[in-house]
Amino acid sequence: MKKTIARRVQDEARRYGVPFWKLPDFLILTMAFVNILGMLFTYYLALNFVDDPRTAVIFVAIESAIILIIGNIVAESSRKVIANYRLKEEFIDLVSHQIRNPITNVKWNLELLGQEELSKKQEKYVDRLAGSVKNIVSLVNDFVYLSRLEQSKKELTLQKIDIKKVVQDLLKEMKLFASSRDIKLKFVNNSENYWARTDLKKIKIVINNVVENALKYSYEKGEVGIELHNKKDRLIIKTNDNGCGIDDESQSFVFDKFFRALDAKKLAADGTGVGLYVSKILLKEMEGEIWFESEKDEGSTFYISLPVYG
Repeated sequence: MKKTIARRVQDEARRYGVPFWKLPDFLILTMAFVNILGMLFTYYLALNFVDDPRTAVIFVAIESAIILIIGNIVAESSRKVIANYRLKEEFIDLVSHQIRNPITNVKWNLELLGQEELSKKQEKYVDRLAGSVKNIVSLVNDFVYLSRLEQSKKELTLQKIDIKKVVQDLLKEMKLFASSRDIKLKFVNNSENYWARTDLKKIKIVINNVVENALKYSYEKGEVGIELHNKKDRLIIKTNDNGCGIDDESQSFVFDKFFRALDAKKLAADGTGVGLYVSKILLKEMEGEIWFESEKDEGSTFYISLPVYG
């Protein structure tokens, strides 16, 4: 029974993203215990240092009232945190079902409409609507994914991963996108092994975000290069482009949620600004790091650092 209660408390704390000692029920029990000890201690002091028993009772009552007030304030604060979490959870559910599904239906119907015989003017309007709906769907999906990511406390599956193969597979998927913008993808490949201790699914998301950004924010007929390096106990993934770069004022905000530099918006209007934020969160979980070097109109170089397996 004790084990079941302890596990229940752990699950509740994990769900709300707070330590178990911040849960309202735990706080109330703790304050009740503290109140009893305080009353006994105050009563003991009063009996030994106060002649009138009535004064002792008054001291005990005052001490009890103070602890109860403090306990209620702390418990109420914890309740507000959990209430806000529940409100956020309900909002995410609303966005993911009540909003995303109708928008997706609109997107599908616009795609079907685009297959019909339309005038050039009608095609123009349908294309505009389809593009706007696509951006909204992408934004909603990113918002839901981001919220779930921040709330989830799932364990990582750290294992020996061949990063060279991950990059090669990713570049095959990116080849069509790169060719559509006439951008050359260059992978510096050699015979060296590049094994990292990481989570396969999550490192794919990180590398995909970085390379996709390099392609999106490169000028047409440019080049995006990916290199791998082993440095002592770290594996470095270097991605560079010759695109618009990041101005000095924007560089400190690059990994902020939903942030996009002005030049980036001009070059690729359909971004949502969550890719690098998500990448930083995932890398932190995997004991990795991400940083960059950039100059306006000269391109950017992003570095991903992972622990070497072994």
